[in-house]
Amino acid sequence: MMRVLCIGLLLLLTACGGSSGSDRQAPIPEPPPAPITNQLTPTVTQDNLELFAPVQAWVGESVGLSIKSADSDPISSIQWQQISGPEVTIQAAHTQTIGFDIQSPGDYQFTVIAITTSGTERSLSYGFSAQETSSRLVSIRLDHNVSEFGNVSLRVDIPDALQASDIVWQQDAGPDATNWRTQEGDDSVLFFVAPAVDEDQVIQVSVTVTAQDDTTYSDTALISVHNADIDWSGYFPAADIGDRVVTEDMLVAMPGDPHQNALIDCLYSNRLTSSCRFSTLPLIGQRGYLPSVEDIMQRTIVSHPWMAERFEAFLQQSEAGDDIRQLLSATTGVVIAYDIRPAFYWSATGAIYLDPQYLWGTAQERDTLSFLPDPRADNGRDLQFGIFWRYVKNGEYFFGGRDYPVSERAERPFSNIEASLAFLLYHELAHANDFIPPSKWASLNDNDSPLSTTNNDAALSEGFSQRFPLGSQEMKALAQVSFFGETATEQQKAFTSVDIEQFFVPDLAPTYYSYSTIYEDFATLFERFMMAYRFDAYADVGIISIVDNPDVLVTWGQRGRFNDVRLQPRVRDVVSRIIPSLDVRSIQQQLQQPRLLDSNKSWWDNLNLDSEGYALPEEVRNVSLRDEMRGLPTHIHRGHQ
Repeated sequence: MMRVLCIGLLLLLTACGGSSGSDRQAPIPEPPPAPITNQLTPTVTQDNLELFAPVQAWVGESVGLSIKSADSDPISSIQWQQISGPEVTIQAAHTQTIGFDIQSPGDYQFTVIAITTSGTERSLSYGFSAQETSSRLVSIRLDHNVSEFGNVSLRVDIPDALQASDIVWQQDAGPDATNWRTQEGDDSVLFFVAPAVDEDQVIQVSVTVTAQDDTTYSDTALISVHNADIDWSGYFPAADIGDRVVTEDMLVAMPGDPHQNALIDCLYSNRLTSSCRFSTLPLIGQRGYLPSVEDIMQRTIVSHPWMAERFEAFLQQSEAGDDIRQLLSATTGVVIAYDIRPAFYWSATGAIYLDPQYLWGTAQERDTLSFLPDPRADNGRDLQFGIFWRYVKNGEYFFGGRDYPVSERAERPFSNIEASLAFLLYHELAHANDFIPPSKWASLNDNDSPLSTTNNDAALSEGFSQRFPLGSQEMKALAQVSFFGETATEQQKAFTSVDIEQFFVPDLAPTYYSYSTIYEDFATLFERFMMAYRFDAYADVGIISIVDNPDVLVTWGQRGRFNDVRLQPRVRDVVSRIIPSLDVRSIQQQLQQPRLLDSNKSWWDNLNLDSEGYALPEEVRNVSLRDEMRGLPTHIHRGHQ
């Protein structure tokens, strides 16, 4: 069995085969290129390079510059540089399209150096002027490069004072993109799939915003579509997870590892067709010592340099840093890319894949991210209940994106990045250490691979589930509805929150998600313990009726359930196998005892259990329960033969 672990999305791989790749399907023909309704005209052609760019810019808008080869020799590497003018922030200077904000008037000059596949160096220079304007500008964020068949998301930022009454998106030029749609309930966010191309192309997308006084405002964005090198029977393209052609704009975060040339090919490539042997890319833990921050960064690849900077800062500064370095020994590397959503651990590669939503610190960094919707949003809509969770510390949310609305373009402090990333890493690295635990690292054979190892050896969680099984068959069946999209039976549709309380409370699961698979039960117990131990942050679990419950009253809820005396043996078993050096029993006695939430209060008013008059901010009260579930992601596992 091939095991795949992920966060937030059903990751079901259908054509990965065994570690040798010998049972893969026959190659799938590449789809034909998309028709071009209207060819985009380059602004400048110079040294066999075509540049697409504005001739005039305005202070306050987002600007894009895009380059492509003017002949049959495509670009293989590229570097942008600003030569003069007020400084702008270029987040992806190694890609064919860059986007940035204009914050000051002046003359802006840029140069780009491109190396083609034949090794020819080409260069082009371009400049434009930016002026102040009294108009209310709308800005599309963000112009960028994408692989053909890749998912694209764009967002138009609209000043609150504009009071938009209508938002219309359209493609102006370039090969026809597919699957156009806006976010449910929010037309300011657009999604589409990049077209098939037989050479690099540029498409232009525009938006028109109509204000309530019928005044219109518009903006355009450039998306360059890369003619990707794809094996359609490869691990990523053949994955049944929705157009998973990955970006080819990856960088090694820090040079120095002797295996660095294998990182991209083995971990994030559209041509990956077999699990790389440990002789090609060993586990970090096979070095035989606790890896340093530099060791980890040398095994990290990113789509944008800022992602590496944020991850390195976390490893250096976080209270969890030493734990995470030790846990990362069970992986072959770390992949952080804008098109990873959600995060996951994958035994096919032995790597963890991080969604950079957990890492951004500035508005400009956030602009580079994908806003793709959560495909689980409709799961369980026929059910009458929800089981929600959050991390709480000192009566406040320990982390949450709701504190940083996109429209405010605020910076996010390290403390918030640390909190959300620590939770994510503890969970995903529990999976990595479940499948390839520390006891195996020294004895791994160079001819083996992560996939063959996990296929041939039982995971720790498999023995754990036999020693400490969960009992409620009703909860296990409901978890398949809520987390994997199974159709609810009539009986399941009839269950009330009171029924769920009777199933859940007497059992031994720390949260609803533990019922999805034995692997998630194992990882969640570890994550909950470590977050309390290192950060004094405790998870709430709340059973809530979502029918005729306008005040969002809690039917039943508990804080710190993982430390219930009935669950403590399960926690000790998990944690002691992943980090044997911890005296888990002693630590459990020092942690807070579980506390029940007040069933006479709403989910929101149960945030601070020690205050009768706690005033939750109105913007938090107005978050729907379904938004709360999406904001705090869950973890999903699916395996395949």
